[in-house]
Amino acid sequence: MQPRLDEPTRRALIDDQRNWVKSQTEVYPEFLHPAWEKQTSQVHDTVGARDHVDGLQRERLALLEGFDDKRNGLTGIWLAYNAVIKVTADSGGTLSATGWKWDQGDWKAGCDYDMTGKIVAGVFRSDERRKNPDTLERDHAMLIVNRQDDVFAKKRTGKDGAEDSADEAKCRRRLDISSTARLFPARPSPDIDKFKGAIR
Repeated sequence: MQPRLDEPTRRALIDDQRNWVKSQTEVYPEFLHPAWEKQTSQVHDTVGARDHVDGLQRERLALLEGFDDKRNGLTGIWLAYNAVIKVTADSGGTLSATGWKWDQGDWKAGCDYDMTGKIVAGVFRSDERRKNPDTLERDHAMLIVNRQDDVFAKKRTGKDGAEDSADEAKCRRRLDISSTARLFPARPSPDIDKFKGAIR
């Protein structure tokens, strides 16, 4: 697959694959004794851990085998090592995008994607009216979600650690986490984002 990709997409996919492999090293131990299961975390959950690792591997294969590098526009399923989003369009031209970004094994680090908007002069314009609106933009074969949030995330807490309400957070439980993600086009698959709950 890689030879047919343009250079920026190829390099980004290689980097994403490296990050995916790195994030998998702790998955089995984490899910063998899941800390978020307060009453049973001391008990080996071998079946659950095995099934979770298997599910993550099947999802990754679904991306690599169904990489839709000929996709035009924003609609479709987009996947990365740490995020997934599905973009749909209705008959009136309104785009809706739902999904989430995660930190592997950390149930406190999630960012939910739930946005609507329209394409205006070739650019996605969110229905939000805020200082830090949601954004979707193409970059070669990839999709960038909330590109500017890396900058905003650094401004959400003051020097004393207090919340700065002027820079609106996008993530549930931690102000310092950015919702920015670079995702790749995947054809629909039952193996993508089939996990229950908010823990990867």
